[in-house]
Amino acid sequence: MAGATDADVQIIGRAFPDLPLNGSQAANRRAASVYVGDRHELLAQILTLDLDEAPQAAAAKPRTSYTARELLETIFPEPRWAVPDILPEGLALLAGRPKMGKSWLALQIACAVGTGGIVLGRRVIKAPVLYIALEDGFRRLQSRMQTQLWSRDAEVDFYVEWPDLAAGGLERLQEVITAKGYALVIIDTLSRITCFDQQDVTPTMVVMGALQRLALAHRCTILVVDHHRKPGVSSADLIDSVLGSTGKTAVADAIVGLFRERGQLGAKLHVTGRDLLDQQLTLKWDAPTCCWQLNEDAKAATHNASQLEALEALAELGGEATTSDLAARLGKDKAQISRTLADLLTNGDVRKGRRTGKEVPYQLTHPPVGEDEDDADD
Repeated sequence: MAGATDADVQIIGRAFPDLPLNGSQAANRRAASVYVGDRHELLAQILTLDLDEAPQAAAAKPRTSYTARELLETIFPEPRWAVPDILPEGLALLAGRPKMGKSWLALQIACAVGTGGIVLGRRVIKAPVLYIALEDGFRRLQSRMQTQLWSRDAEVDFYVEWPDLAAGGLERLQEVITAKGYALVIIDTLSRITCFDQQDVTPTMVVMGALQRLALAHRCTILVVDHHRKPGVSSADLIDSVLGSTGKTAVADAIVGLFRERGQLGAKLHVTGRDLLDQQLTLKWDAPTCCWQLNEDAKAATHNASQLEALEALAELGGEATTSDLAARLGKDKAQISRTLADLLTNGDVRKGRRTGKEVPYQLTHPPVGEDEDDADD
């Protein structure tokens, strides 16, 4: 595997969909080596793959049609996440009013992904990041990175100029994603990377659709920083609050809205999307590092006794349990536990896991960091 090319590893990845490939060429080779391990039957299968055809296969277009039987029987790989339960692969919008901290948040997300750190209470997988900062210069970026205590080893590439998407910029974006294997691309902002009438739904959907197809084809996340409309729109109007036509939100796979009253240190982060459960995160501004952090105190205050009991029981059961498990643990009716879990899902405290039996398990969204680190050491 040490001598495998990126195209070779991609061919192996397509043959074994559960092989996690979401990093640089070297990281993908390591992931493939760990995946194979001492399972000689897998090695034998890999050796039968026609890797000589890898360049042609890697360039093959994705399949665009299935029969009903094929679609029902095909096992697709799990979606990749730049930030679990917040930023899935595909096109995402991060919108907010000017000077409210959305660019700081975007930079914070880039740092977490580029280092394999933690952001908004979620541990993320380290992967290469492309950050197109069209409203900043390198001096300002450096200053902000120093304020946020960036590591020099962060796998993030910065550009402060980029061709208009309609004049070669989209093709350039495809080239660099292919060459570098970026898992996350951040564009700050949409208005600076291309010129079009954002009030007109047709050109809006053309631009957004092109970005979405590019993200899905490369199984990466393209996060576009955008603006909210003028004051007057409440945080309850997550979709309507985005500036421009509905063509933006109609195409996006995830919409993240940062709502903050000017002069206040707290904020609300609202998240919705195609394959996401709606959730609201309460944030607080950490002034020394200019980072957004989860406001656990405010969040805990919103939990009733039943929710706190369920969260504690989930933690005691290892961070994952079914409705029946929790009902037995707490000595309560399953219907009552189901209602409690539904509220916790809406709040983003838990998520649904993969079904392995009769029931879908529920998982804590962000278990204590120390527990994750101990598991990793084991």
